[in-house]
Amino acid sequence: MLLTILLAGAVLLAFLLAGPARDYIILPLAKYFWMAKGIYASFPQAEYWTFLLVAIFLMLGFVLLRADWGERDREERRQSFPGDVQQLAYWIARSRKGIFSRWHLARRLADLALEILESRGSNVKATRQLKGPGWNPPPAVQKYLETALRTSYADFAKRSASEPESSLDTDVNLVIEYLESLVESEHDHSHS
Repeated sequence: MLLTILLAGAVLLAFLLAGPARDYIILPLAKYFWMAKGIYASFPQAEYWTFLLVAIFLMLGFVLLRADWGERDREERRQSFPGDVQQLAYWIARSRKGIFSRWHLARRLADLALEILESRGSNVKATRQLKGPGWNPPPAVQKYLETALRTSYADFAKRSASEPESSLDTDVNLVIEYLESLVESEHDHSHS
């Protein structure tokens, strides 16, 4: 039914707008194409081919030069890629602004804690447990890292909506200081 109404409306509009469409669209376009054909026919074919070949060589030269510039651009981008510390600083700054950033930062710190424990000889990859030799964080830090390991972003978002005080609201500086102390103590033991 709707298609029939639209088709009838289009036919009616075609009859009503036939004159203005011819006067303002069809005739000006026909004049333009007639003039373009006249200009095209006024030049010998050899000039068109010469122009076309010059344009192709210019584009080819530009592409070859640009390929070298593109390599330099990729190299500069590769060199300017932020390192782990810069990325962590970025997430720390963002963690004050939103739930996802807080969860993501906590998850990165928890993964870092797992790496530290693994480097100390713990089998944390299989157990995903935060315990091992020399591991004795403050309870708030332990709960923060365990919550990050055991929740997805969706779980954390639901939990923060129902519990305004979350374990991921722990001061990030405490967590970072504890992880730094572990790395520093490991570094000191390896030089002794």
